[in-house]
Amino acid sequence: MASLQSKYLRDPARLLAKAAPAILLDATALVAVALASAAYDKDAVAGSGHRVTRNIAQRLAELKKDIVLFWGSQSGTAESFAKRLARNLPQLFNLTAMSADLSDFDPEAIALIPSSKRAIFILATYGEGDRSDNAAQFWD
Repeated sequence: MASLQSKYLRDPARLLAKAAPAILLDATALVAVALASAAYDKDAVAGSGHRVTRNIAQRLAELKKDIVLFWGSQSGTAESFAKRLARNLPQLFNLTAMSADLSDFDPEAIALIPSSKRAIFILATYGEGDRSDNAAQFWD
């Protein structure tokens, strides 16, 4: 099982092809794979008063996740796809995943993601190719 996990972590394109073959072309246009290192999960602390880190690497370690699927969305399309993919990865590849709003993490923390983890960016545009509001800090 570990070799299956390792195989798909090393080849994100194969992972996407297996997970969502019907939308591979769309996903290829939307997804950029990079190393990452800080995560924040609003649901984990809703109402708790506990401050969750904006460091994705630390958050991945805390939650024991293999992959973070960042999403940037104005109308919810990319968010929906990221959440669906995060739910399907454990069943398809035995890889633990989480989805994360880009605005919940610091861009500088992405470089801290260990090489044993993966980050997938699912970004949608609106209007005439404008970036989503929650991706603004990554734009410049």
